Amino acid sequence: MKTVVKEYKVYNFDELCEESKDKAINEYIDFIIQTTDFDSISKNSNLYKAYKKANDMQTIWFLGSYIWEYCRKQVLKEVKQYYYLENGSVFQEEL
Repeated sequence: MKTVVKEYKVYNFDELCEESKDKAINEYIDFIIQTTDFDSISKNSNLYKAYKKANDMQTIWFLGSYIWEYCRKQVLKEVKQYYYLENGSVFQEEL
């Protein structure tokens, strides 16, 4: 049997370059879009307001931009909780 250990350099969000930060933010916003049932969330939430604006403007493809506009503070709070690889991908430790 042979045991192989691989080392990773991981970074917190603030240590990433701007391009990697953008990737981390965009991937998190895409995750929100893919996993949220917008019809069931509070109509007073900023997330719903972003969704409503995209629908009202008939520009649902800009939903990610509207989420960033309306929910920037919450998105940044969430992405700062993870560790990342240098390219902005979330680091997931294998167990």
